[in-house]
Amino acid sequence: MAQVEKIAWVDPTKVGKRLDPGIASVESIRLGHRPPIEGTVVAVNFVEAEKPVHSDIPPTVITPAPPTVVPPVKSSATVFSLLAGAVGVVLVALLLWWILSPITQLAHVKAVQWNRELKLQQYIEVLSEGWILPTNARFVSQEYRISGYNSRISGYETKCTDRQEASHYSEYSHTITECSTDGNCKDTDIYTQKTDYQTIQDCKEEPIVEQDPIYDLWYSFWQWKWVDIQSLTTQGEGGEPFWPRFDSNNQYLQITNRIETHTITFDDGAGNFLPYSCSLDEYRRLSNQIGSLYLITSQFGKVTKIQRK
Repeated sequence: MAQVEKIAWVDPTKVGKRLDPGIASVESIRLGHRPPIEGTVVAVNFVEAEKPVHSDIPPTVITPAPPTVVPPVKSSATVFSLLAGAVGVVLVALLLWWILSPITQLAHVKAVQWNRELKLQQYIEVLSEGWILPTNARFVSQEYRISGYNSRISGYETKCTDRQEASHYSEYSHTITECSTDGNCKDTDIYTQKTDYQTIQDCKEEPIVEQDPIYDLWYSFWQWKWVDIQSLTTQGEGGEPFWPRFDSNNQYLQITNRIETHTITFDDGAGNFLPYSCSLDEYRRLSNQIGSLYLITSQFGKVTKIQRK
């Protein structure tokens, strides 16, 4: 059985040598006895081998079998968590269905209400301001104010940003020499993967923008305008609805909108009072039916449909 001498050493003539990235080692084989090691010896090891390092018979490559993958086993706690989550989703879905679904039930007419409102405006003289003086306005004062800005380029400045650029390479680390007693030797140069980072500066010229103010006249003046004032309202429980009294001869007042609402309140007998908005004709019909029984459909606390029982 041949004895192999294995020496790891650093060849000073190769220190700093670089190769393309991805190269891990370079082998060279020579015949003859090992020459003197002139570099730094890292380790010396003697191993037994049945044949020389250098041989015409290619080495046998043994491929290891792939590891057996055992599927994870779910614990009882995990299964319980999944079941609890599923039950929670079902309960939430049922709750949403119950809230969003219309409810049909019997209820009595509890009360009727009506409300009417007139939205009004009044023509008065108002102190106003603006960049333009209207022709029908009564002038008060004026002053110069900044109404905007003009942009101009006053020069240029250099702005730079730094970025890192990586450079990958293989650098010589050490040499492993294996020599057998029959005089065959093999040198293997070991290379390590390294990366150098270089800071690169990107510069460009950017304009310096100045903002010059624009001055214009700002006016204060009195001007006649229609402005909203307090509305007029009437309301009641039962009876015939009517509009508020309004002086139509007053040229400084005008009606901008008329709003009327009619509401029927139903009692479901469980302490719930459900409002139902209806037209004037339906209000007149139901205002004389206090206590009458109806089949109502409600959603979100409001009645959407009624039917006399």
